[in-house]
Amino acid sequence: MRKERIITALIFSFVALLALADTFVVTSQQQKKITDEAEDWIDNMPDGLQDKMSDAVNHALHGFFSEATYFRNIADTVGSSKYRVNIKDIYDLILPARLYSPQTSQNSEKLPLLIYFHGGGWSLGSLNTSDKFCRALAAGGKLKVISIDYPLAPEHPYPQALLQTEAAVEDIIKNASQIGVDPSEISLGGDGAGGNLALAVYEKLPASVKIKSLVLYYPLVDINSQIEPNPKRMYGRGYGFDTRLWEAFVEAYNGKDLTLNKSLPSTLLIAPSRDIIIEKERNFSGIGNIKFVELEGALHGFISDGHQPTAFQIAVTLTDKFLSK
Repeated sequence: MRKERIITALIFSFVALLALADTFVVTSQQQKKITDEAEDWIDNMPDGLQDKMSDAVNHALHGFFSEATYFRNIADTVGSSKYRVNIKDIYDLILPARLYSPQTSQNSEKLPLLIYFHGGGWSLGSLNTSDKFCRALAAGGKLKVISIDYPLAPEHPYPQALLQTEAAVEDIIKNASQIGVDPSEISLGGDGAGGNLALAVYEKLPASVKIKSLVLYYPLVDINSQIEPNPKRMYGRGYGFDTRLWEAFVEAYNGKDLTLNKSLPSTLLIAPSRDIIIEKERNFSGIGNIKFVELEGALHGFISDGHQPTAFQIAVTLTDKFLSK
């Protein structure tokens, strides 16, 4: 089975990242690494991991939070120290946040800023979940990153996270000069549920607030629990983001489908091919100004799971190129 999955993925080994073909192409060697790392993660995934996460969310819905607390605190820290950045926790904004600045930047230098929302199905995750990725982005020396710690469901169901993250973004933009960033070079981004929040916040911001771009990693582009039959059948069990876990997230958040009435700014969307929501993302990528990159063989969660380093690094490289244009 493993051999068959690898062969299937390698059929696509020469597929370029067409949206960014002028700057970046996945090599056959990188493609093999993406697939091998994902296969190793599938083979070594702890038994019942997704069921335990689903149970944690479902138990939280009934007032028992110990399991959810455990999964909210998990973070990949292996290798984080190699990213040489300045980190400052910020508590005087509307929501707690963490600012990542390149050590090479000068105090007077106004860099672009990425405002980032972590993943976790609106119910799990924290600033620590996305810490390694934010370090890696800032270590490139071309931008600053500020990660937002938003309130989680089911204690804080929709629209609480959306309203508070919107207010936090406006607060950050008002204080851009104090943060040392260029107010005309502010982007929003996130993975999974964080990508959904980035899109929803962009939609709600007043027209007077200008957002340069969006960077989204396997975003939950709508909230209804109906997964297209083919991805659900192929990837709904054993690929890291099970159908049952998706349904638990949807129930806990109790949100509404995303409706976009504004034209999107320049947007980068990076998605793994083996994901129950891949068809939603493929369809979404056709609506506007979106550069869509599909990593063949990769699994949902490569930003934070710590088991897909090649997909992680490709996301860092592409984001750095995209935001520093």
